[in-house]
Amino acid sequence: MYRIVLFTAALLFSTHLAAQLEEAAVADVLDRYHQAAASADWDTYFDLLSEDAVFLGTDVSERWPKAVFREYAG
Repeated sequence: MYRIVLFTAALLFSTHLAAQLEEAAVADVLDRYHQAAASADWDTYFDLLSEDAVFLGTDVSERWPKAVFREYAG
């Protein structure tokens, strides 16, 4: 019985830890993305986007594929 409780506790702890690490990794990417935008570091900015990323503009009709938006941004 003790082993089952110990195993369950270890499993729950490891799952929680993995979720925290994943959340921290996502936050790091977002921080780097926003910093790159703020400092006009376009290489880093666009490197953080996937190849099939689509930038959504402020107007509902604005849909910029990554390559097109990169060309526009300079």
